Amino acid sequence: MKKKLASLILTVMMLSIFCVPVQAEDPLKVFVDRRVLSFEVDPIIDNGRVLVPMKAIFEALGALVSWDSETSTATGVKDGITVRLPVGSIFPTINGEAKTLDVPAQIVNGRILAPVRFVGEAFGGSVSWNPNTRSVTINSGIVSVIEYETYTNTKYGYSLPYPNIYDATVESDNGDGVSMETAGGLYRLKMWGAYNINNSSGQDLLAEAKNRVSHISAQSANQNSYDIEYLGGGDGQELVFSEHGFLAGDKIIGLIIMYPSQDKDKFAEVIAHITAGLRD
Repeated sequence: MKKKLASLILTVMMLSIFCVPVQAEDPLKVFVDRRVLSFEVDPIIDNGRVLVPMKAIFEALGALVSWDSETSTATGVKDGITVRLPVGSIFPTINGEAKTLDVPAQIVNGRILAPVRFVGEAFGGSVSWNPNTRSVTINSGIVSVIEYETYTNTKYGYSLPYPNIYDATVESDNGDGVSMETAGGLYRLKMWGAYNINNSSGQDLLAEAKNRVSHISAQSANQNSYDIEYLGGGDGQELVFSEHGFLAGDKIIGLIIMYPSQDKDKFAEVIAHITAGLRD
């Protein structure tokens, strides 16, 4: 009896060692212009591609949607762009031009699921994937009318306007400035101040910047300021980093703004608005 009991205890101990609890993955989330979408059918990942309910994503991007039951083809139309997406086919079209998908649209629980990156980019948006939060962020193009708020830093005595497109704001630990970003991190802004302890000129600050960045696409400097633009990216998305610094008495006021390269024209206006008071 003792041997049987010991054997049973040993068996239970071995099972407890090898039975590792399985933690359920977080559900996939989809953001369009900082707004989280809700779906009747959950998005899925198929062969490394995120698929989402087609009608919901088309409408979230402002497209008119129609369905041809004879050809099993969904059509979305927006701003002169017509996207046709046949279910089960890897060959959709954009304005009649055939494209190739890794994964076709498919029907799941009575709903058509479409590759989210294809749909988002087909209508001129930018799409990013965050594996840590299992979230997709689609920016349909920065809003045409941007409203501004003002950030004020008392430590270095500066105030700068900024576009109110950001979701998260974090003050720096040493009180020199602030960092902001949108959900998904595709748009970011950092503003800071510092004392000009080395009595640097704008040309000196540009030289320092060039030593710590690469893929420089534009640069300029004068005695009182510098501007430098460089490129980076991730998840197939080219990003622009636009950095600017200004001398104000014994202080340096700086900012870096990051955005997708497709929004370059719009952010040229944003940057001009933010820095206008510093360039005067």
